[in-house]
Amino acid sequence: MLLVRLLGGEPLLREDACDIIEQLHSFKFSKMFTTNGSLMTLPVAKALHGSGFCLVNVSLDGPESIHDAHSGVPGSYAKVIHAIECLKQSGLRVAVISVLNKMNVAAIVETLRIVNEMGVGIFKIIPLVRIGRARENAQLQLSYEQWCEFYLWLTEQKVAKKSGFEKIQLVFCNCNYCTWEMYYPLPAESRKRLLKEAWGIDLDVSVRSPGGLHCVSGIDRLVIMANGDIYPCEEMFHVEHMKAGNLRDNSLADIWHRSARLRKLRGFTQNDIIGPCADCDNPYCSGTNLGEAYLETGTISGSDLRCPEAKVNNHEVR
Repeated sequence: MLLVRLLGGEPLLREDACDIIEQLHSFKFSKMFTTNGSLMTLPVAKALHGSGFCLVNVSLDGPESIHDAHSGVPGSYAKVIHAIECLKQSGLRVAVISVLNKMNVAAIVETLRIVNEMGVGIFKIIPLVRIGRARENAQLQLSYEQWCEFYLWLTEQKVAKKSGFEKIQLVFCNCNYCTWEMYYPLPAESRKRLLKEAWGIDLDVSVRSPGGLHCVSGIDRLVIMANGDIYPCEEMFHVEHMKAGNLRDNSLADIWHRSARLRKLRGFTQNDIIGPCADCDNPYCSGTNLGEAYLETGTISGSDLRCPEAKVNNHEVR
């Protein structure tokens, strides 16, 4: 095990959260913590530092008016700022996470200004994924055209080395290298150069899972729920039949090595895909994100029809 992340929901809602944090001190793997900041205090921040957490992610979805509207909790922005101050005072490395959507896409520059003023070194932008509360707010997802406009602008800022933009990272669920969202919007003739120059992605050293796909659900990660249920990835945790096991019934090692669900995912190949992704000839995608495919089609064997190439091929098949 190389990395453990504690996240929620809000992990500090657990009454034993601080006990868990302290127990992790004796383990050698890297540790990360993600919080909405609402319950962060200086003693908790010091406990995180004392247990060797390498990074704490704090959710900030925009300037005060946007963040409070996005969270649905008046005053939540002030708590985020207080949380960042506590974490920095404790000597912890801090990252800000923003979930990109139609409410805050126009305010990214203002959010970056806040990140810079707070002295935070990492700004992670995560495109909205339809899990948790977002399943009820899917209309907030950017259209492909809106995503392209934002992504191309952001890439331009990074290539131009605009001040502050170097700390921006784009984060996608489960893809271990280059997602179609980062690949297809870029001009084909300069794609490889821009990916490397702006985002540090070298397509010449692309890595695939054992099945030949780039999706790493159940291959280099698991999600463990508060009740002990284990799922292959963040996008499948609400799908009962994707559950790999429960820690109250079996050890983590047993589930990791013996779960039939995980073995199936690890043996999944492009030949198992139904729909246009089965014929994808993009060597850096080679199929689909299994979690997104499930969200789109109700089966991990489906295709990710959000992809522009999948849409074209799907239309041609029909």
